[in-house]
Amino acid sequence: KEEEQSFSTMLDRGIKYFDEEIKQTTNTQSNEKIVVTGDKAFYLYDTLGFPIDLTELMAEEAGMTVDTKGFQEEMETQKQRSREARLASKGLTGQRLELIAEQTAWLADEGIEVTDDSFKYVWDERVEATVKAIFTNDGFLKEGEVAEEGSTVGLILDKSSFYAEAGGQDADLGTISLEGGGHLVINDVQTYGGYILHSGVVSNDGSIAVGSTVHSEVDYARRKNVAPNHSMTHVLNAALREVLGEGCDQRGSQCNDEKLRFDFAHKSAMTTAQLRDTEMYVRD
Repeated sequence: KEEEQSFSTMLDRGIKYFDEEIKQTTNTQSNEKIVVTGDKAFYLYDTLGFPIDLTELMAEEAGMTVDTKGFQEEMETQKQRSREARLASKGLTGQRLELIAEQTAWLADEGIEVTDDSFKYVWDERVEATVKAIFTNDGFLKEGEVAEEGSTVGLILDKSSFYAEAGGQDADLGTISLEGGGHLVINDVQTYGGYILHSGVVSNDGSIAVGSTVHSEVDYARRKNVAPNHSMTHVLNAALREVLGEGCDQRGSQCNDEKLRFDFAHKSAMTTAQLRDTEMYVRD
């Protein structure tokens, strides 16, 4: 009963916002098909809890379309804000670094092989690796250039023991110890075309150059908290499919060392009995 009332309230708020803030403030005199902007679709989803598929359905019935690309961009921006807030709460700093196709092509042209990440399956080990490339906001460092203390850099290594962010699971955190002392405090690990970018800030009077030997030190204590949340995401998915049937579709997830979140779509709100059955399935 309580769940049904909550769903009904959410539905009423979403429909009201759609009618008042979207339909009435949009130029309906134009012959062009009206588009629900990504930011408004995301507001419905993020603030009002209104599923994007319902927004698309209402837009279609009103002769409108939804800027789904803009919606996804808003979603990514929100994920980045959440990620930065989590890092800040853990005392981690550093700018976000990303590789694009041009940069992965450069790595390939330079004869740099994709990262061997098989070492991520081995726990509680300090893995030695060689720095193959160093990326900054200004591009790749040239041969002989050095990243000094305080620099935000992304390292491409020949091998890595870090899990990159993937499938809703947050990346491993930890440090990479540098030659001559100092270390890189890792705040993000992403994979681009097989190249794993280890991003962080050079600390403790450290410096680093291409060709340096380093040692990866994953925060395995944190990973031990992430792993069960990742496993339970799959268990919850199986439970929902068992209880709700094939009409239940996963729409996303997030796993870290503090919690898991599972997003899914279904034709109706779950009943109290269905919630109980899902919980029993997961517990068993």
